[in-house]
Amino acid sequence: MSSTITMKNWAIKIADMEELPQHFKPGAEDLLNYYKGESSIIYAPSKDHNDAVLILLDEEVVVLEKQEEVVKTARFLMEEVQLVQMGSVLLDSWLKVCGKTNRSHSCETVYFNTVMDAFFEPVMEILRRKMLHLTNKEAPMDNEQLNELKEISLKFYNYGTMSLLPGQRVLAYAYQPGVKLSFWKRGSGRETEPHLLILTEEELLMIKETAERKKTVTQKYSGIWTYIPLEKLSTIDLSPGNDGWGELTIQLEGQKNLTLHYQADHMEKAQQLIEALVSL
Repeated sequence: MSSTITMKNWAIKIADMEELPQHFKPGAEDLLNYYKGESSIIYAPSKDHNDAVLILLDEEVVVLEKQEEVVKTARFLMEEVQLVQMGSVLLDSWLKVCGKTNRSHSCETVYFNTVMDAFFEPVMEILRRKMLHLTNKEAPMDNEQLNELKEISLKFYNYGTMSLLPGQRVLAYAYQPGVKLSFWKRGSGRETEPHLLILTEEELLMIKETAERKKTVTQKYSGIWTYIPLEKLSTIDLSPGNDGWGELTIQLEGQKNLTLHYQADHMEKAQQLIEALVSL
């Protein structure tokens, strides 16, 4: 019984509209009636969040979300997407799209069971390619700038390398190891999870490990992967603090700021990344 209940919350790739729950059909059918090209539709039921449908079209990505008795529709043209994010903590995963809709700037999140991430990883890659206008799937990537990271954190070197798309070239990176304090010192010091920031010629990649340490056999990773096209950046700034830490702030129009913290020993790399970005 428990296995059946669990599978009810697994995402489904929709091949026939009859597979969609009734409340999602009108919105999906209205959209696809005007779109004759190829589409990818994923229904994502959730135990703890609103059920949602992710529809990937050639020029836009659409999220249908059930909110009580109504279904909310959010449509993002590819050229208006500011960031995409995929995250996972144990069996809880999500795909987030932030950008400008017809009404305003917003973010929409589709939650799903981690065991079904094979449906969402190709969507993430397609989204990134369309946002960055990358077409050559066979072009070699250039991760030479990450080589020194092997000696510091092989785990994050692998995370970074696996996150690059074919044809991307790494220009700079900044890595901050995790800092944990004992219970007695937390009031007088700063903590942070390990994170990696990578600059390519088209994109800013942010990879953060989550606070969750428990592992399961169904978990491929536990972390947050955020991808931002450089053309969507408003500002990026590094400000040193009085406690020996620096705060790096990334601003996107109409969105909440993204913030990373760096110890003094790692601020130089962060500053070099910003300088490389400014020189583009």
